[in-house]
Amino acid sequence: MLSVLWSRGFEALQLLECASMRLRVTTLAVIATIWMVLAFAAASAETIHLKNGRTILADHVRENGNRCEYDIGEDTYAIPRSSVERIEAGGSPLVARSSANKSSTELPIFIPADTLANEGDLPRIIVKDGKVDPDAVSKFEGKGNAELGATADFIAGKFELEHGNLEQARRYFDNALRFQPENATVLTYYAALLVRSGNASQALTYGQRAVRAAPDSADAYAVLGYAQQASDRTKDAVASWKRSVELRPDPAVQKFLAKAEREQNVETDFTQRETNHFILHYEGKQSSETFRGQILAALESDYEDLSRNLGSPPRDNIVVTLYTEQAFFDVTRAPSWTGALNDGKLRIPVSGLNSITPELARVLKHELAHSFINHISSGSLPALAERGNRPTF
Repeated sequence: MLSVLWSRGFEALQLLECASMRLRVTTLAVIATIWMVLAFAAASAETIHLKNGRTILADHVRENGNRCEYDIGEDTYAIPRSSVERIEAGGSPLVARSSANKSSTELPIFIPADTLANEGDLPRIIVKDGKVDPDAVSKFEGKGNAELGATADFIAGKFELEHGNLEQARRYFDNALRFQPENATVLTYYAALLVRSGNASQALTYGQRAVRAAPDSADAYAVLGYAQQASDRTKDAVASWKRSVELRPDPAVQKFLAKAEREQNVETDFTQRETNHFILHYEGKQSSETFRGQILAALESDYEDLSRNLGSPPRDNIVVTLYTEQAFFDVTRAPSWTGALNDGKLRIPVSGLNSITPELARVLKHELAHSFINHISSGSLPALAERGNRPTF
């Protein structure tokens, strides 16, 4: 299913990019197009409903003895069959999860303390008929019990986050933290929300607070690592992810860690240059100052153009890294046909080039468009690569 989603997301991006060259596209139209693509591609999904109220979206689910096995992309996971309430076919979620953001959304389960047991089944009270009941949340907030108020707001915020309603989720998480400012689970979810909404610099603060509040939480360290990597602090992200997998091995976190380590090794001697909207990483001997200036000027021009046409630009500066062809594939491990990649950072191979060409200019704008659309869609589109157009001459 995810391969289909990747393909259709790529097609949607191409259509949107072409449209942006001809007319001013409203943010509403862009979002509508994205959601139509995601809903169609996710139609064959299966949803596992757990007895604790949590749900898992999978490409395929099967029972194997006393275990329930499920596939997400190329990865296979298993949980005890006894923890499963039911399995539904044909799920169509509002938020499509890819391998790029899976671990930041599959976060720890919030288990209220036993002292709240007499309040009943809180998730079922707070979420009715597929939506949050604000009156129920307010009722629990007004009981004078900080733990109860935080729990109610967290349940509401988690539901909204899982359904792509980031602003509503943020309001509920803010309220939860007013009741319990150092609740590690709420802080972890809040940090993940901020990363997904393109506010990595602010996510750092919440991720660091989560780690201080729960120094033995693998989830807190994992999400802190995502915030650090998105904030161009690769060395710190490596340390956080190492700690996360030490506390609890996780294949998805391990993949991010391995890639960050490759990036760190390749970019040891890289230099950095910053403009209004970009942070450029480069190895000085591989490109001239004039060429780098042309690239940054082209990106700044594209940024203004996309801001006018699509609106809602990314909040944080966008990292752009220039590689030799070999270094590009060493870091990304991308397929051989890949000409450029946007995985949150724009990774561009520039071997053999010494000035901007029409093809390189097109690749730069195409990859930058990914950053805008990913921000508009709150991170629901998977990372996309530029196929078959590597700018080597």
